[in-house]
Amino acid sequence: MKAEDFAKIYSHIVSPFPSAAVAVAIIVLTISPTVISLGYLLQGVLFLSIFPFILIFFYARKENVNVEFPDKSSRPTLFLPGFASYICSALLFYSINFREMFVLSLSYIVMSLTVLLITFRWKVSIHTSGLALPITALVYLYSLRFVWCYILVVLLVWARVKLRAHSFAQAVSGGMIGIAVTFAIFFLLLGT
Repeated sequence: MKAEDFAKIYSHIVSPFPSAAVAVAIIVLTISPTVISLGYLLQGVLFLSIFPFILIFFYARKENVNVEFPDKSSRPTLFLPGFASYICSALLFYSINFREMFVLSLSYIVMSLTVLLITFRWKVSIHTSGLALPITALVYLYSLRFVWCYILVVLLVWARVKLRAHSFAQAVSGGMIGIAVTFAIFFLLLGT
């Protein structure tokens, strides 16, 4: 297998949508391990992973935009479906007082807004920020048990640069934004 093929496959496997689903599963099943939590798990995966993916996929097909390597001008519109879904998730988990999932959802909103604002001036990696966010949430909630997962972000930086989707600075910046925003939101709302 060529390095480019591996980079492309890896970029898809750890993209923001599957990584969000994994984080939701870990958080929901460890904090609320009951039969009811299966409903929370489904809701979290739907709003933080499946709906944003489907909405962005269909929008990109309709507008004939390449989601994998969009130009800077088409990127802001691709954020709208994710925002809507993340807001629904935040409202849902706030209404049922599931604080950790509410804060995770809020982290996705703030991170997306941050990346969107930067996108008006510079292209930053959504892939690396979208992977760093759930990893940082897990590290914050579960201490050092998940710190090794940052290796996945480092490998994703390599993959995005190898695919020429981003410069090294853009890929690293995306990861740093995901870490900083998530840590700040979790710290401000959940404390130490």
